[in-house]
Amino acid sequence: DGDELTLSFALRSPQALQGYQIFYEDNGDALLYFNPKVTIYSSEQPLKGMIIVVDPGHGGRDIGAPGVLGEIGPNEKEITFVTSMVVKNRLESLGATVLTTVDDSIDDLSKAELNDRNIFASYNKADLFLSFHCNSIATTSNGGDASGTEIYYHEASSKRLADLVQQN
Repeated sequence: DGDELTLSFALRSPQALQGYQIFYEDNGDALLYFNPKVTIYSSEQPLKGMIIVVDPGHGGRDIGAPGVLGEIGPNEKEITFVTSMVVKNRLESLGATVLTTVDDSIDDLSKAELNDRNIFASYNKADLFLSFHCNSIATTSNGGDASGTEIYYHEASSKRLADLVQQN
């Protein structure tokens, strides 16, 4: 009926692929990137060859959610920054190349919007993009009833990793 387009691609060299990304340029061009399937090299460095982007989620003037002690306690920005740096160090110890969306030595005053952080991850051909956030609950609510974590993922191929993170 003219509303569908089917494209077929032949790879020059056989390799396992896992997913793809499509980017649209301002001039109307579409860019298509195929993601190679990650190979685990060794048990000591299982993430060798992977590029992982770690995003503290908030920064600069955006403090995110207030802490449990309100103005005097740590806020979301501070908690996610420290958490992100701990995760960054652990991932690097497992062999990953880890990039952060903020300078990991300071809390700079610039705050990139989520879409810009996604573009950063795509531009650097990240195999994984982790964005850390902490929710809060009003002091008037029954905080004892709130618990747990939330894991969001975009691609169906990411579900296994999301499940593993949630379980551990």
